[in-house]
Amino acid sequence: MKQDRWQLASELSLDNPWLSGLDARIGYTDYEHSEIENNAIGTTFSNQTLQARVNLLLQEMAGWRGAITLESKTTDFEAIGEEAFTPPSTTESSAIGLIQEKHTGEFLWQLGARIERVTIEATDDDWEGGNLDKLAFTPYSFSAGLVWDIAANYNAGISFTHAQRAPSTAELFSYGPHIGTSTFEVGALFRLDDTEEPYFYYENNVEEEVSNNIDLSFRRHSGNIGWVLNLFYNQVDNFYYERNTGYTSEDIEEHGHDEEEESHDHGELPVYVFDQANSTLYGLEAEFAWQISKPLTLTLWGDTVRGKLDDGGNLPRTPPVRLGGMLSYSSNGWDAGIEITHAFEQNKVSELETSTAAYTLLNTELAYTFQGSQHDLTVYLKANNLTDELAYVHSSFLKELAPLPGRNFSVGLRGMF
Repeated sequence: MKQDRWQLASELSLDNPWLSGLDARIGYTDYEHSEIENNAIGTTFSNQTLQARVNLLLQEMAGWRGAITLESKTTDFEAIGEEAFTPPSTTESSAIGLIQEKHTGEFLWQLGARIERVTIEATDDDWEGGNLDKLAFTPYSFSAGLVWDIAANYNAGISFTHAQRAPSTAELFSYGPHIGTSTFEVGALFRLDDTEEPYFYYENNVEEEVSNNIDLSFRRHSGNIGWVLNLFYNQVDNFYYERNTGYTSEDIEEHGHDEEEESHDHGELPVYVFDQANSTLYGLEAEFAWQISKPLTLTLWGDTVRGKLDDGGNLPRTPPVRLGGMLSYSSNGWDAGIEITHAFEQNKVSELETSTAAYTLLNTELAYTFQGSQHDLTVYLKANNLTDELAYVHSSFLKELAPLPGRNFSVGLRGMF
């Protein structure tokens, strides 16, 4: 793997009736990695990205402060080899956005809007036996929020966002074995003909993802006790997700393939297709921190998310309900902590998806930072999954092939300079 990145950053202070300053960032990234199998290069992935962003800082008007943002980005992606499951492609986008905020007494008002133009083009004229159209999207978003300082050290916030998103190249063009997830991925531009000999055919019928989101937050942020509670509700039209078709790669009749080119035999991989469906996601996140004494702190946290298809059924690979706690000690260069995390059973599963059993992980850490060290030199000892629990990650495609690590220990030396 190699990556070269160049970046130019500039700031300019202005004094005119409209602008107070200008921030600019221009970056170029050239990334490439090759996957080596049997001492030979199997597939090479490369990605070149050129991105420019300019923030025009606006003068305060009637108490409103904010900025206009201009952004442009071009990405050239290419995968060459036997495991290339997407064609070479070019993605270009340009956008303009506006953010504003204003304080009135104990209230902070926030507004934002953005419009974007995205074009995606596959540069391989004959990917999977068909010419792929050049796709264009014009997603836009806007948001409004309010933060209320209820009392000293307490506040509440509410925000509403309408957001649109253009699909990625992988969500559109994928067609082939994705070894990283041990699946055969098929993009949303292909439709399944599930006859006696099932096969996929090209059909351009994709749309932007559109979401309406409401977020609520409550927090206490001072003193020996602090807490935060976040609740969210997202209604998403044309939500992109990967659905298990129930077929394997050996079931699919592949059109436009020369079988002599298929020199890699990956066996029967489950076929997943990027679908679009109206969906609803909602849940909450909570954290509570109590400084019991000066060196001792107790932190408790939990989160849950529910993902459902509006036509019935559950979204796949939705994380389970989780609860956790940590007791930490810090004094005279010593830091120690013990943490326990419990993930509940996830049985709200989609079609062709298996449930995942609950698990509990116990981790500890002990560290010492040498006082007066110019480089913040720290030596540490970590012990994870002390009970050697067998734990599967429900959100992973590889949950049954790659469970979380068992009992493990690590010793390290860390310095900052």
